[in-house]
Amino acid sequence: MDYSIFKALNFNMEGIEAALICYDVMCQWSVHMKERVIGSNYLKLPDGLELRLGIGLFHIHGHQDTCLARYSPSFIKGGRQIDGETIETLWAPLNEISRSTRGMSTSHRREVIDDHMNDSNWKKLIDLGKFPPPSYGYRVSAYVGWVVNAVSRRYRKALSGATISTAAFESINVSASPESVEAWSAEEEYAQRERGRDVKVMDIYDIKRKQCGYNYSMICLPDIRFQSHRVQRYFLN
Repeated sequence: MDYSIFKALNFNMEGIEAALICYDVMCQWSVHMKERVIGSNYLKLPDGLELRLGIGLFHIHGHQDTCLARYSPSFIKGGRQIDGETIETLWAPLNEISRSTRGMSTSHRREVIDDHMNDSNWKKLIDLGKFPPPSYGYRVSAYVGWVVNAVSRRYRKALSGATISTAAFESINVSASPESVEAWSAEEEYAQRERGRDVKVMDIYDIKRKQCGYNYSMICLPDIRFQSHRVQRYFLN
């Protein structure tokens, strides 16, 4: 995993200042990541590149509660609402061929599954859409007319979700005092700035809960022969 990620980060990265990396177990893999890079003769982190480490929304809700605020793309600049997965999204359509493959031999089953996966990859390739050459000088908004099918559908869905999220945010924002908004904004700026150094600063996004204390009582029953009788008398009285 270390080799594949850092080799990719050192390929054609000129002019890129930040990289978002989503991994199913990022909360474990990233703990001693920098130490492994420093101690390796084959791994190198590009100078000036900021790593934004997260866990895709497809997996993060199965982690501990603390992982949500620290690694969710929803709280990472440039991340937002992404599932962070590719292979898992193919499982649902591939399940449709299970009725045909269940009676096949091992080699035949592999060939059929490979054919369906190659067909899926080809459809995604021709479904990406085209963009005009950069020399046209168009802004990003002008690119929308060139995007087709998959990218276009996701863009429209993102616009719809952004409109709903903005309205919900504004309704909450106007109910808070200016002092609270200023304090929260300062905390957020600090957390985003220091996230790469210590991911625990992202805990400000977590729900603040008060721990409740519990009092326990013990009933001593020295004689097992009178256990049922004494328990009944204790609760009935």
